[in-house]
Amino acid sequence: MISIFYDLETSDRHRIAQILTFSFIAVDKDFRIVDEFSERIKISRLQLPSPQAVLVNRIDVQEHQRIAEMSEKEAMRKVALFIAQQIERRPEKVNFIGFNSSRFDLPFLRTSLIRNGIDPYFKGRLVYRDILFGAKKLSVERGNFPRLSALKREQEPRLSLSLETLCNAFDLLRGAQAHSARDDVLLSIELSKLLKERFGLDVRVYDAYEARSLQGRARSGDVYRCRVPQYDLGQNAERVEVPVTLLDCDHRYALWIDLDRYRNGEGRGSIRWYSYSNHPFFCDCVRDECGELQELAAKALREFSKVTLKNFFSVSDCDIEQDIYRLDISLIDVLARAIWKGDRSALEKINNRDLRVVLLRHDIANYQWGSGQDEAVERLLKQYSLYRYGGQIKLTKGPTEQDEAQSSGYLHATFKEMLGEIEATLAAEAGQEDKGLLTSLREFYLTSDIYRVAGAELTV
Repeated sequence: MISIFYDLETSDRHRIAQILTFSFIAVDKDFRIVDEFSERIKISRLQLPSPQAVLVNRIDVQEHQRIAEMSEKEAMRKVALFIAQQIERRPEKVNFIGFNSSRFDLPFLRTSLIRNGIDPYFKGRLVYRDILFGAKKLSVERGNFPRLSALKREQEPRLSLSLETLCNAFDLLRGAQAHSARDDVLLSIELSKLLKERFGLDVRVYDAYEARSLQGRARSGDVYRCRVPQYDLGQNAERVEVPVTLLDCDHRYALWIDLDRYRNGEGRGSIRWYSYSNHPFFCDCVRDECGELQELAAKALREFSKVTLKNFFSVSDCDIEQDIYRLDISLIDVLARAIWKGDRSALEKINNRDLRVVLLRHDIANYQWGSGQDEAVERLLKQYSLYRYGGQIKLTKGPTEQDEAQSSGYLHATFKEMLGEIEATLAAEAGQEDKGLLTSLREFYLTSDIYRVAGAELTV
């Protein structure tokens, strides 16, 4: 059994941003390293790393630019080749494992691959696992699993299941996490090994969506108990049991109604979407016989009788790089031919704005100054800069994400706001190391192509 553990450090938390460093380490059935690919990626001219990201990943962007050798385009080609080689050497599927990877690393990696014309699905030969799901499972099931708050938390104690907290609890780490991609992968491997040896949970085979056997019970009104960790450390219980009923499902996804939220008047907001490969669902699949809950479930199902997986999500209108899945496989193939073979003939037959936008950005990012089109590219770069760093770019796909972001619009931070954040932090009582990182970032901003072509408008 071969598994690839991986981690990314990025220029921001939004997927329109860029991977700065990455590490992919393949291990055998005994967690021994058999292959590895870890590298840095030069920051694209379209990217201005956020101050928050730099303070987390501790990357000096000026030094990073001096050391990094690969463009994102070349790096993604080599990453895809590394993964493909692990797959081709074995008849069985390969586990693809990260920590909190289902919500961050995996969609970020897929976005980066697709915008460089690379199919991120590897013909279905990868099995996606998330170590955090295993930690959550043990947290709700095992009384002897660590219940600790984050190292630096000063307010009311809340349960932390971060890689840093868990590795400190198990003496795999002393103090703060380095947030180096390779170091974090090595920690993830050691934590996975410990969870198997000490608790009998092998993250490489654990299927965190435990409700598959209930797929045929959609709209039946049956009530089950979904278990989630109790994050309030002031409570004695390790878990909270949430009553739920299944609204709709197919072979990959499901809609469940949280009956507590429904009872509290949250309406459609009580419906939760699950992907079997990317969302945990802990339950014993035993039907709850409470009559009151069954009546509540029946009422909810009547109210949501027209809601299905096909119409649950509103039409996505955010930036395409925030929702790269709008490009299906056929369009990724067209993009691949345009980027890697220079064949753009199919573009004339396809009226797809998203495809053209992704390709145009790729062209701007990879243009070599002095190639005869500088004036045209500078004009396009200025348009992009004003769009992205001028407060116009929408980052949320629809109402659900907007609610999570506590905003009805949720736009990308402006250049002026990002620079102001740097200045405010430098003026405050920041440590010398933080000041060094932010001073380097400010210099990067003010010497960037973005500032050169659009700085006058962006700083007004």
